[in-house]
Formats: sequence, C-alpha cells, structure tokens
Amino acid sequence: MTSSGNARVWITAGLLTLTACVAWGRPPCEPVGCTGIDVLPCGPFSIGNFTPNRDPVWVINLYGARYDKETPSGIRPEWRDSDFDGEVAEVNDPDPKWAEDEIPDAFNWLMREMDTGISRGYRRIVLFLPAGTLIEPPGPPDGERPMSASQWWTMPQWKRDAFESVIAEWIDNHPDANVSVYAGYQVYDPCDLETLSAADVVCDDGLPFGTDEIDACIVYNNVKPWLDIGIREYWFDASALHPEGLLSITHADEYDNVHMGGEAVPVTNPCNPANATIDFYLAERAPWMAARRYYFITGFANGLNAYGALATSPLNPTTTEIGMSYISDDDLSASLSASLSIVVSDRVKGFVPWVWYPKAHEAVARAYWPGDWAVATDVDDLGVECVIDFNYDGTVNSGDLAILLGTMGAGGSGRKLHEGELTGDGIVNSSDLADYLGRVSNGCP
Repeated sequence: MTSSGNARVWITAGLLTLTACVAWGRPPCEPVGCTGIDVLPCGPFSIGNFTPNRDPVWVINLYGARYDKETPSGIRPEWRDSDFDGEVAEVNDPDPKWAEDEIPDAFNWLMREMDTGISRGYRRIVLFLPAGTLIEPPGPPDGERPMSASQWWTMPQWKRDAFESVIAEWIDNHPDANVSVYAGYQVYDPCDLETLSAADVVCDDGLPFGTDEIDACIVYNNVKPWLDIGIREYWFDASALHPEGLLSITHADEYDNVHMGGEAVPVTNPCNPANATIDFYLAERAPWMAARRYYFITGFANGLNAYGALATSPLNPTTTEIGMSYISDDDLSASLSASLSIVVSDRVKGFVPWVWYPKAHEAVARAYWPGDWAVATDVDDLGVECVIDFNYDGTVNSGDLAILLGTMGAGGSGRKLHEGELTGDGIVNSSDLADYLGRVSNGCP
C-alpha cells in the first residue's frame, strides 16, 4: 500500500482499487479495479495501428486562469460556473447568455464553444485540461509541476454528471465530430491532481506509462471514463521525451479505435536536440503536436537541428500527423497578411493546425478550406471587412483580383479561399470570378 495525503492506493494480488476521502473540496473518487489490462513491451511497434488525421483542430482551453484559494487548479471562470441562472461567469461580459435551464452554466458555455467550432468547419475539438492542474506553489526541480494526467475523477461530481449526460448527448448528436481530451502524461493517482503513483521506470528510462499491470490500470482509470462518454481522441502533454510508453498504450486492446497522440515531436537524441534528428520510426506510429513557438525555440526558424529540418522538408501526409499549435499572437504575426502567409507555409509543409484564438482561425480557414462560410463570422472582429480580401491585408484591390485570376489560369483542384476559391468546390473558375465581382459591386459583404 502506498499513501499520499488523503488519497490511498491499495494494490492486492494484481487488483488495483483506489479510494479517496472527501477533503479539501475533493470529489468522491471511485475508479474501477482491473485485472488483465493489456500491457505490451517497449517495442517493436507496428505502423498499422495509426492512421493520420489531417483535419484542423479547434481547441477549447478550460484552463489558464489565476491560481488562488478558490481556483487551485487554475480553471477559467466560465468553467467554474455551477449554477443555472444563464449568467456565465465570463470576465467583462456579465450579460445572460441563455435562458435558465437544468444544465449548469459552465456546460452551456462549453457547448456554445463546441458549436462555434462546428459552425466554423472544425470536426476535431480538443478539451484542454478539463480538471486543470496544480502549478503553484512552485515545485522542484524547475518551479513547475507537470500537467496532471488525472482529468476525470478530480473534477467535482456535478461536472462528471454533466459530461455523462449533456456532453455525451452532444457527441451522439454530432457523429461527424471527434471530441478529445488533452491531459498530462505521467502516471498520476486518478483521485489526485498532484500525486504521482509509485511505479517502475522502464523502456530505457522512459516514463512509467502503462508498462506494467499496475501502471496500466492507473492509466486506464484516467482515460476510460472519457471513452465511455464518446471521446475518441486523447492527447498526452510532454510525451515525446519518452514516447515508448505512449506507443505501448496506443497498441493496447483497451484503446482500439482511439486516436492517442502526444505533445512535441520525438527525436533520436531528446537530451541533446541540437545533435538530434526526427525519429520517424516513432513519428509514423502515433500523432504528435507542438506549439509553433516550440519549433522556433528548438531550431525551427533557422534549420539548425531536427526541428529546423521540419521547416524545409515537407512531411509525408500519408504516414505522419504532426500538429502546429497556434496559441497566441506570439505564434503568428501582428500583420494579418503575414499570419496568413505563415499558416499557408505550414500547410504546404504538411502540418495539421491547432487553433486557439480568432486570428489563427481566420488564417487557418483561408488556408485550409475552400469557400467563405467558415470565416464570415469573424471578419468584422478582426478589422477585415471583406471575405474577398484573399491576401488578408485589410483592403480589397487589384492584388486580390490578381490572385483569383492567377489561380484560375493555373487550374487544378483542392484550391482554398486564400487562392480565390469562393464557391466551396475547390476549383477556381468563372463562378468564383462572378462571385467576386458581385461582392465588389455590393460593397464586399
């Protein structure tokens, strides 16, 4: 038996059962016992379990607020709103958003964000740290704790109930959508946001992730409740440094048909990335993603190391899924047109976009989709008055017409909005030209 605070982990004859006292506002925790969870060795791993998904990703950040006595896990104000009065606890926007009903306001807010993603063309939605994580007070060795992997049982009961009813129903009603959870990577006690479970280190000093029966059962209890409500994608932060554990779980029978991905891109020498290369053996066996700033920090901008190579060598879309996460203006540019150029360049290189905020969405919609339907809701918010501003510079002029005519002359299919494609068929022809001219004569609606 191991113990930590008010959480207790009992291990008896290979059967794992976890219990927790209700203390410090902690919810009751009743993970299942399990035996026979599929545990695989650290390789070799087949490539057949992974099919790349090239669709852009809509991220809903449930985390990132202040840390204080009331919000020790850092979840944002909207996501803390447990009442039913329709007045979501949103900073600087107190007006009611919906009628009073039997759904907690936090979940009305969440479904609004999910519906927004769907309306803008996304069919992949990531829920980022739904239970939050504990970063303060600073912990060793670098002043921060890792993101917690315990994202289900550490939520209060009312949230788990709403996920099992309201969000499960939303997922059932959107069969073409893939909803996923982004969580920490290490083996955390399912009942505690901050307690690592005692576990062996295996796979050449890799993290103890699902590589023996006890660890596999802990991971199962952190992941399985999400699968039960219809989640079919799951992401683990900071897993590229020790990717063998991630590959072990992706090849386990319990997670068949679940898209299991990791953060950052695995390299051959993670302790010295300046002398490393992309490990495509690992990169072609699971999906990966990272913030654009991360690629720059590690050499993406100047091509000095493994990540820098990604800046010049297009990825193979049939064997890889490597996400480019646009989290803030730091990842793009103050200029709208420059932001579009960045996103178009990343698309040509084979990256899959992860979108966190409006400017990134506008650039991604222009770069990845044909037609105008996915961008019209945000053009005014960003100061762009016309959808036919193809180069995204804030004005409609001969330069935009030249883009359309140039694409029209070059022919080809699979064209996007930034190339002059307005009608949604992926082809730029006389119909798009007529649409363009009509919008000009009507003041560019």
